Amino acid sequence: MSYNPVKNVDFNSLPNYAIANVPILTYALLGITTLTLGYITIKDKEDEKDDTSLMQSVVSPTTAIASAVPSPSVEKGGRKPKSKKSKTRSKKN
Repeated sequence: MSYNPVKNVDFNSLPNYAIANVPILTYALLGITTLTLGYITIKDKEDEKDDTSLMQSVVSPTTAIASAVPSPSVEKGGRKPKSKKSKTRSKKN
């Protein structure tokens, strides 16, 4: 005899259970989605680290050539200084 944990669950009444008018099923789906996206992100970052070491060995000769060429200077931008205006006002009669 095997134990069935969902044997006595009435699935038709699940939409009636809610926290602050948000069905519990919504929270379950959000949790599953969060775990799935987190797992995919972690795996993608691990693959990216492996690819980076491979790419460095391939790109390193071109990096040496690029570092020998001087880079153009970058000018800093900003606001223009305010022009000083006369603070004296003429009186109108």
